[in-house]
This record gives sequence, structure tokens and C-alpha cells, in this order.
Amino acid sequence: AAGLMLALDKKNKSVRRKAAEVLGYYVKEPCLTELERLAATDESDEVKEAARAAVDKVKNKLRYFDTDAAL
Repeated sequence: AAGLMLALDKKNKSVRRKAAEVLGYYVKEPCLTELERLAATDESDEVKEAARAAVDKVKNKLRYFDTDAAL
């Protein structure tokens, strides 16, 4: 996941979008933080949408893995 998180800062929006999509399959809070940042601040609407979808996917998975999570 470390390489994917680095890809979130690449200049090419297609790389950022694809990295955001793939990170949605990981259930790690550092990934969630970066995805939320990208969803709020990226210059590309495509990247923002991919990041939002990935955030939703991660939060949904966290609900199943951590029954005490208040997400």
C-alpha cells in the first residue's frame, strides 16, 4: 500500500485516480486519511470521485472488521 499512497501525489491524474481506486480495497486507516485528503483537495473531479468511492469502500469494510468502530 505504501507505493500506492505515493502514487496519490503523482502529477498524472490517471495515476492518482487508479491509485485511489485500488486503495479502496485496503482496510488501513493511513490509506483512509490520504483518500479523504484527495477527495477534498484534488484538482481533478475524476480523482475526487474515485477517492470518495474508495473512502466509502474502506469505511464499509472497517464496519465489518471492527464492530466498535463508529464510522
